[in-house]
Amino acid sequence: MLYKENSQNQDYERYFSQSLSNDQSELIGSILYSREEVNNILSAKFSPETKNGLIYSVNRISMNSQDFDYFAKYFDLIDPHQIQNSTSEVAMHLEYYFRDFDPTTLTKEDKEKLKDILVLLNQWVDVIDVEYDGITYQNQNEVISNVLNDNRKDFFGSDVWRNIIVGLDRVSKDNITFAKSIEN
Repeated sequence: MLYKENSQNQDYERYFSQSLSNDQSELIGSILYSREEVNNILSAKFSPETKNGLIYSVNRISMNSQDFDYFAKYFDLIDPHQIQNSTSEVAMHLEYYFRDFDPTTLTKEDKEKLKDILVLLNQWVDVIDVEYDGITYQNQNEVISNVLNDNRKDFFGSDVWRNIIVGLDRVSKDNITFAKSIEN
């Protein structure tokens, strides 16, 4: 009986480890993609899909970070004072901004907002870079694979995902006022 219970717990932990690593990969990819596209807009190198891609990616940031926050609080895995769903809230404001945004008619005000958004995205990437050293949009698959391979058996128990969620939330708390101000 004890063996069966222990085996089931290990199965659950493997499932959670796999699920967490997949969700974190999507969260990281969405942040890197958003930064890449904002840079492209500021460099006038964007495509017709840029706006929809940005809306989708910041929506995924919002949804994934909210899921991580809920999961961590529900299972008491992170001190609830360390995470306040701030990343999700900031990303939601970015989504609202990009829904009304037209990259083909950039105003001076739009460029300033995009530069400020880029600062925020760079701060998020700095948090990610602590756990995924040297990560960029171009090498994300390789870097994420290396980190996940090192933690594959117990991503659930590792500090990698916790450190990123707490770090993103810390940065986001400092940027909530800014995020609210960019909505059109």
